[in-house]
Amino acid sequence: MKRLTVFLLGVLLGVGLALYIGWDVYPLNQANAAPASLRRDYRTEYIRLVALTYSVDKDLPAARARLAELDPDDPGVPLQDLIRRWTQAGKPDALMQPLHFLAHDLGLE
Repeated sequence: MKRLTVFLLGVLLGVGLALYIGWDVYPLNQANAAPASLRRDYRTEYIRLVALTYSVDKDLPAARARLAELDPDDPGVPLQDLIRRWTQAGKPDALMQPLHFLAHDLGLE
């Protein structure tokens, strides 16, 4: 019984120490990750949100700057790619309209 108690105490201490080191001493800091480093599905959502934001505030320079975070050389490419993919997938017009509106105002269509 004493060996089991010592073993369980060692396991609990090890887990506690690992959590302390992982959360307090060396935490993973992924705050403010660049949009270009996002997974494809999150990049898609980022582009959709940029288009929705533009449809509300009509701030074209801000929308262009946000898209440039995905592709600094040609900010319109990610938007055009998303429009192409979603058109082929048959997405509803309610989702496509803000994308087309932004693409039109950027001179992409």
